[in-house]
Amino acid sequence: MISDELYDRTPLARHENNSLSKILEQLPMEGQILDVGCATGKLGEYLQLNTHCQVDGIEQNVQSAEQAKNHYRMVYSFDVEDLSSWETIDIQYDVIVLADILEHLKAPESVLKYLIEKILKPTGKLLISLPNVGHVSVFYQLLNETFEYYPGGLLDKTHLRFFSRQNLPIFFDSVGGLSWRIIDTVTVGFQGTEFSKSLQKSIPPEWLMPLSKLSDGNTYQFIIEVEAAQFSESKNNEDLWPKPENALPSIFISPTLFFQQEGAKSYTAENAISQTVGLTEKSINLSFALPSNIQKLRFDPADIPGIIRIHKMLLKDASQTTIWQLKTTVGIDEKSDAVLMGWENESNCMTVKMDDFDAWFEVPATIETLQLAQTLEVEMEWPKTHDYFLLSNRYDALIQQVKQQYTEAEQRLNTLSVEKESNENELAGLRQQLAELQKTQTNCQKQLEQCTHSLSQVARCRKLFGFYRKFKNFLLQFTNRNVKK
Repeated sequence: MISDELYDRTPLARHENNSLSKILEQLPMEGQILDVGCATGKLGEYLQLNTHCQVDGIEQNVQSAEQAKNHYRMVYSFDVEDLSSWETIDIQYDVIVLADILEHLKAPESVLKYLIEKILKPTGKLLISLPNVGHVSVFYQLLNETFEYYPGGLLDKTHLRFFSRQNLPIFFDSVGGLSWRIIDTVTVGFQGTEFSKSLQKSIPPEWLMPLSKLSDGNTYQFIIEVEAAQFSESKNNEDLWPKPENALPSIFISPTLFFQQEGAKSYTAENAISQTVGLTEKSINLSFALPSNIQKLRFDPADIPGIIRIHKMLLKDASQTTIWQLKTTVGIDEKSDAVLMGWENESNCMTVKMDDFDAWFEVPATIETLQLAQTLEVEMEWPKTHDYFLLSNRYDALIQQVKQQYTEAEQRLNTLSVEKESNENELAGLRQQLAELQKTQTNCQKQLEQCTHSLSQVARCRKLFGFYRKFKNFLLQFTNRNVKK
């Protein structure tokens, strides 16, 4: 990308759902390639290792260009909109790659025109990726009266131009003399975009149908081929930019069944079966073929927050006989996450309110039943009435209230814990002082006993001394009498 900021990509591989990987599929195994906005050089690195192409790059960011030099024959560092800078390039290329570049330019038409006339071989082609501003997630932002820029993605803060299928013909006509066509798209659902957090609030039912009907609602990027030579058909022929056929509705969910087989200790993505369905369908019918030796089953009803009504959930054996049926929420609550469940007696179904993108519950069947099961069948619906939308919002408000109360209680608990720790420390200090006082008391008692014993000895001595004095006086008197006689 051409920017003052440092952009980078994950390591490149074929057959992935991103613009550079899809462009890679269109590149020859040999020839002269120019990668405009090469960033740190992931495309050049792949081509260097896996093809015989001679690849040059252009990157305005000096730090990125320095990293990219290891993967390109030559890396130029200049602003691509400064057409005079292109004069430093004195060769022509078979393919020029403009992956996620034109939307960052003030005048991409001028750059394209120059590339076609000066840099591209007459038999060459441009491979371009452009973000689709007609993606359902952008429409949803506008319906919510917001148009917030992000560090990357469809509304990257550095985007200056915006493209949709409808304005692409106008854009390329303004360049003049081009033959172009959409050769592929990068498809990403709403929940896979940078706007997914906005789905935390339920989609109003009056928006669901029109949003689901957007023909390019899941098209995240267009992959476009531009040739200097004219196609045999007129460039106004809409066959050159066909709209997607049999595409999913723009608002869809991917119910997923996770299973644990014998010996497994946790659920993993490798042991999961997903199906993708649009929310415009009146009834969603799912059938999952089960492997053998199943110990546990976990059902993720949807990968976006909202409300699902499950009318039927059945386990069937090899003869397609029903061996288990969901009839109550008992046993589910303690084995679930991010869901609120209730049983509707009148409709004889279970309503599941999902508060996260990864809401799930375990199928409460016994191990013996699971080991006999061959198929799990589910019939459910995504209610589109305003009552359910209001109910969802009411749940959301209650959940926020509970979360706030929980946060306050947690803060109070933390405060009490600190106070408890302080009191325990103080109590420990007092206990130590008491122990020292008791030790002092014991020592004093011993000293007192010693003093008492000493006083007793002194009293005896005094008594003996008194007796001695009396005896001495007696002897003196006795002696005096004898002297007189």
